[in-house]
Amino acid sequence: MRKKVELSVFAVMGIVIISLLGVTLAYFVAVANNTGDNIEGRTFDFGASINLTTIYRANNLVPLSDNLVGTAISKETNKCIDKNGRDVCSLYSITLSNTGDTVSLTPSITTTNSTYTTNDIRCQLYDSSFTAVSDVITPSNTNNGKVYMTSNSNNLSINLSSTSKDYYLVIWLEETNNSQTDDYSKIYNGTITFEGENGEEAYVDFTA
Repeated sequence: MRKKVELSVFAVMGIVIISLLGVTLAYFVAVANNTGDNIEGRTFDFGASINLTTIYRANNLVPLSDNLVGTAISKETNKCIDKNGRDVCSLYSITLSNTGDTVSLTPSITTTNSTYTTNDIRCQLYDSSFTAVSDVITPSNTNNGKVYMTSNSNNLSINLSSTSKDYYLVIWLEETNNSQTDDYSKIYNGTITFEGENGEEAYVDFTA
């Protein structure tokens, strides 16, 4: 009698399990049918690209106060040249385009080669109206050194949809009110990179 009871219990349990499996299977089939019998994941489409144009490249930078940078680059003519005809900055226009999903981009500057002897080189990102969108940044003085551009001390984030965005990158030698002859007639080579949230990159090289 005891064996018969055990067998009966097992039989009932087996029926319950089979029934549950049937319900579960029916659920997944229903889900598949609601999507055309195909269940597919979706990958992120990174389609950001960058184009850089040199507006003015300085031959011999002379020091410039940070608060005068906006004036130097927004003039109608002779951008980055002071009233005495001296080079005070290098200026580049940047166009970001996107053929993929809307993406959040974080810009950075990587030094590929620099002959400057001090850490007085500065850079900043401006929008198409010559309004600063980043803090004043000090690029690394070490080859392959990478510095993220910030806004209010936090990493700058640019949302890029299908509409292109234009920016200006400016490089100058900060005025320290001390002798800066050691940095006269030097060269800075770098890469500006716009990095996506998943590590994708759009980048371009420049020389200042």
